[in-house]
Amino acid sequence: MVNDPKIEIISYSEIDQEPVLLDFPTSYCLRKGTKGKVQIAMLVDTNGTVIQSKLEKSSRVKELDYAALICGLNHKFTPAIHKNRKVRVWLRTEFSFGY
Repeated sequence: MVNDPKIEIISYSEIDQEPVLLDFPTSYCLRKGTKGKVQIAMLVDTNGTVIQSKLEKSSRVKELDYAALICGLNHKFTPAIHKNRKVRVWLRTEFSFGY
């Protein structure tokens, strides 16, 4: 659950070991013919799955923004570590379409 109060969300600057990307689902991320850059934030859970994504900076093309959010939700990471325990953390990334 995203809003589970028992699971602390740690600031990216505080983690001891950052999440490592394990799987990048390119089929969700390919959009032909349209160019744009989208910045999103992804909440990585203690098991490495992305449980929430949110738009940080729009491409001004609704379809690209949506594709970036869906792509972000389908990423898989190793968990972030803080004080020898797995924690949730927000990661930010940018997707470039058509470049």
